[in-house]
Amino acid sequence: MITHRCHFALFACVCVSRPRVSKRVGLNILSGAPAREDAVVQDLSGNVVGVVTSGTHSPVLKRAISMAYVSPAHAAIGTKLKVVVRGKLGDAEVTKMPFVPTKYYKL
Repeated sequence: MITHRCHFALFACVCVSRPRVSKRVGLNILSGAPAREDAVVQDLSGNVVGVVTSGTHSPVLKRAISMAYVSPAHAAIGTKLKVVVRGKLGDAEVTKMPFVPTKYYKL
């Protein structure tokens, strides 16, 4: 089963097919604006490999972060990807989650 998500950018509808089998990963956005919901994730060849579910600027990490569903072949930590934000390509890297490690303990 393939699900379709559409968003309108610059008067064009970009449909993204997300395979049913996908993995949730964390993304460090290395360049460009933070990738928000429904931003397209591409591999370095320009093939669509996933979609962003959420993203923001992290004041603790002092950089943009996002979560995305990507194909399992592109889910390894350290994989370089591209994200399309407002029609422009930005660099991203798959990282482990949680983004900030917890420092508490249970009694």
